[in-house]
Amino acid sequence: MLDIISTFTRLLTFQVDHYFSDENLKDDRVLMKKLRGHENHAIPFDVIHGFKRMRVYQPEIAVIEAVKHCKLVNIYENEGTWFIKRKEPYMIVGPTTGASVTKKKVKLVRIVGRFC
Repeated sequence: MLDIISTFTRLLTFQVDHYFSDENLKDDRVLMKKLRGHENHAIPFDVIHGFKRMRVYQPEIAVIEAVKHCKLVNIYENEGTWFIKRKEPYMIVGPTTGASVTKKKVKLVRIVGRFC
């Protein structure tokens, strides 16, 4: 029985960490909009648990306990609602320098680049 639980936790944490990974967020406009990009807002856990690949994981309380083992996110309860949030905000990597920059700075670089 313990092996089944650890497999459940391992598979689920892999999926959640994937959703919140830098590699996924750079292309996932829906999740980035919910997180508000580099502002790193917490989102209701139900949003993530509603994703197609996450719906198979039941019961919800077991999913919440498993998410506590994720490397990239924290999960917490506030007034009866569970929220999930990246431990470190997602930073957009600059186009030429490789330095982490905010979304506004990247936009500025693109605008300046067009007129030069």
